Amino acid sequence: MYICYDKLWQLLASKKLSKTDLCNLTGISSRTMAKLSKNQSVTTDTLLHICVALTCDISDIAEIKSSTEAESIYQAYCNSGKMTIENDTCKTIEFDYMGVPFSVKELKKATNKRSLIHCEPNGSVFLEQLYSSGISPARETICIFHPAQIKKDKVTILLITGTPGNITGLDNGIVHSARTGCVNGNFYVMSMGAFKLFDWKK
Repeated sequence: MYICYDKLWQLLASKKLSKTDLCNLTGISSRTMAKLSKNQSVTTDTLLHICVALTCDISDIAEIKSSTEAESIYQAYCNSGKMTIENDTCKTIEFDYMGVPFSVKELKKATNKRSLIHCEPNGSVFLEQLYSSGISPARETICIFHPAQIKKDKVTILLITGTPGNITGLDNGIVHSARTGCVNGNFYVMSMGAFKLFDWKK
């Protein structure tokens, strides 16, 4: 079970208010707003401040839903994902959706336009970070995923946070892109934007 805040976003839209407006009206932080956006737990004080600011009842901004009601893989990740492992590079978040187990390795450091992701056919993934001229070294390459991390009995996803300049090597060897559609046992590399649209193979 989880608390869904879809009603809150609908209420804001009807009042022509943005999330930033809500932060300003209530004093809640951007971090708390991010939790609300992901349907994660927040304090009852936070909900009270929102209700007072919007002159509404808690039932007007939140409702309890079952995790089995998630409408997408991304929603299931946000609603019922549990962090199981964390290292210097990634945190592993696991959840089930429609009876299929998922293991998402979320890159901890956000990428930028000077970050290049290189996928090898065997499943190894490297991050090449380019730096401004005059900085030594001019580039740095690190391995961010090893094939041994692929779970054959799960959908394994390497989730690239931020906006990388490029992701190469997708749909080559055992590395799949989000556009190929979800198949149990496959390994995928994708950005957060692609993950939000990720769905079963048609």
